Amino acid sequence: MGCARGGFTLFELMVSLIILGAVLGAGIGAISQFDPTSHAARGVVSNVLRQARNDALAFGAPSRVAFDPKANSLRSTGLRVAGTWRFENGRLRSEGGPAVTSSGFDDSPFTSAGFIGDGIDLMAGGAVARVEYDLTDDPIFDLAGGFRVRLALRPALGAGAGRILDIGEVLTVEMTANGAIDARLVMRATDENGQIREGEPVRLKTLQGALAGGRWSTLGLRYDGMSFVLTVNGVTLAERLETRPVWNQTGALTLGGGRRSFQGSLDDLVLAVVRVDTSVPLPSGALLLKDAPFEVHFDTEGHLDPAYHSGPVDVGLEYKDGRTASVRVMPAGTVL
Repeated sequence: MGCARGGFTLFELMVSLIILGAVLGAGIGAISQFDPTSHAARGVVSNVLRQARNDALAFGAPSRVAFDPKANSLRSTGLRVAGTWRFENGRLRSEGGPAVTSSGFDDSPFTSAGFIGDGIDLMAGGAVARVEYDLTDDPIFDLAGGFRVRLALRPALGAGAGRILDIGEVLTVEMTANGAIDARLVMRATDENGQIREGEPVRLKTLQGALAGGRWSTLGLRYDGMSFVLTVNGVTLAERLETRPVWNQTGALTLGGGRRSFQGSLDDLVLAVVRVDTSVPLPSGALLLKDAPFEVHFDTEGHLDPAYHSGPVDVGLEYKDGRTASVRVMPAGTVL
């Protein structure tokens, strides 16, 4: 009987060594091309963008990621809806919302001809008719870090000047006699002794005719720690760069009031405040390209906000070896 052969022939050993060398060479080549900085940088950008989109979806409020090439960092700001007032079914107070009082009305303040359904007609009251919401017991109503206000309003034909809105005596909005909008926001200031005090109001004023008598318009005001912006029907009419925190608010959220109340109807008031504000640095060795978008905005549905973006957005990165890469955000908000 023959014996079973053991071991390898010289030819088999040589073939095995050649195959092993090829495998090891390919592996070493792949490892040498792997740059942890590039993967980490793309991961940071992608994760911050995805988290901002998830915040918008979770809280039903816009979010934003701002890019700072000088500091080589990203800043994510998310909003949360603090209050919504739509005045349906003859109710001034939203369910679970702050306590409300009204004054100056001899009859019902409601109108069935609102922006959507019912609304408030301040013309049904006297010259200083007002509706006040007490914000003192709910810490969510804090404008210090930033906010966004949206309000539908319709001046009466031939309406004169009047107070539209006041929030805690720090944000005041009025309509002038020629249909312009005058908004004032009180900021914090620091005196020569380093003490924090109330500063002078930052003022935004539109040209005349921003509001048309007898026609509904949507007024928007926002402050995000970088700028104070006023829009009408989604169009920016006034803007000012501002980075200081908002001054401590006192008092109520008031519709109307002042020396003379707004002469017209109000509806669909939404107040959102900053819920999260986080700055994230990029890993060393990775830089934001100078032509990277300054900001990426997500709307309440997690899509790229069409008011800011007309198509996909690419965030460009450059690495220390000269290579470049990008992270793309699709119109639906998907981050690639």
